[in-house]
Amino acid sequence: MIRSRRMCNALVAVLALLTAPEASYAQESLTELLQRGPSFANSSSEGALVIDSQDVSVDPHSIRLKYRISNSSAEALTTVLTMPLPDLDFNDPDASLAIPGTDPTNFMEIKASADQKPLNFVFTQSAFANDKDVSPQLRANHLPLVPVDGFQNQLSALGRGAREKLADQGLLARSGTNQAGETLYFPTWIVKTTGRANLSIAAGQSLSIELRYRTSLGVSKDSVWREPLRSQRGLAAEIERRRVEYCPDHAVYAGVDKLVSTYIEQTKNLEAGKESAKSVAKPDPVPSFFPFSLFQQSDSPPPPAAETAKPAAPPPVANVANLREWRIALDLATGSPPMPVKEFRLLVDKAKKDRVVSFCMNNLKRVSSTAFEMRATDFTPLQPLKIILVGPE
Repeated sequence: MIRSRRMCNALVAVLALLTAPEASYAQESLTELLQRGPSFANSSSEGALVIDSQDVSVDPHSIRLKYRISNSSAEALTTVLTMPLPDLDFNDPDASLAIPGTDPTNFMEIKASADQKPLNFVFTQSAFANDKDVSPQLRANHLPLVPVDGFQNQLSALGRGAREKLADQGLLARSGTNQAGETLYFPTWIVKTTGRANLSIAAGQSLSIELRYRTSLGVSKDSVWREPLRSQRGLAAEIERRRVEYCPDHAVYAGVDKLVSTYIEQTKNLEAGKESAKSVAKPDPVPSFFPFSLFQQSDSPPPPAAETAKPAAPPPVANVANLREWRIALDLATGSPPMPVKEFRLLVDKAKKDRVVSFCMNNLKRVSSTAFEMRATDFTPLQPLKIILVGPE
């Protein structure tokens, strides 16, 4: 996975403050890219292209799009299959983008076929700063459009004069200094990439299109949905934003709480087993790493159960279950044809049983222990699909 630079986003910073001093997890996050579906632009027989079916499968590793398109006209139809890759915005020096592939051009590792025959995309890529194409200036200075990995070394090789010139032109931003007192520079551009392939469909015939690419997976090393975080007043706005984006219900929150309580119970049982194997005459002290005391040590016999009954322990502030969030953003509405898809199917697979998944979609049906399906007829995607997974690392 390519990363631009380290990111400590606002949410993680808030979580760190709320959980201090117990929290010890690394404050690192990856921002998911908004992935998009293809568009089919007619160059002949305008309006003759019909999308008979669309099948979308999403999991944390890959996204698969299958289309059955047909030519309803009486003559051959030529269309351009256009696949826009996610925009890469490098304006934020603290951002770390979840770029899944290593190819700087086909960084989503897109593979496509038409009627099971490989389909080759021709990619175009440009960098824009202040709505101006700055690709020629970058190439003239031997700088990559996608500035990752060894970009600072490439800048150093330019010399200070060239760096200052690029900064004066608005292509670089000055941002602090390194340990040697030298000015640090960061890119200010957005990279736009598009793949295109030509298709031809005979009159009255249909064509099966399949695209597969790697998932851009956003990551946060904690979850605001676990208690007591989701009840914090300081996180109310974030909870509401996520309610709109991911449509969680009480079952989702209960599932997150269950992940934490299950971890605590398993840890308790494990330690209880260790205790029973030791000498009862010389019990060991309570392990210091527990978030709260799990054992009561006493030389006197235990009192009756009614006297020892205690309220359930509150959920721990620290992320004891080592929960993580993984996020996926997929926009199928961009470039979609004006007519509805006759048969639409969505499959979302969380890949592991010990994860909670939430996303906004009606008429969902569980089809396996980890997967959910939605089917519809005459369906038109209207907004991005945002998926969130919560589970242990």
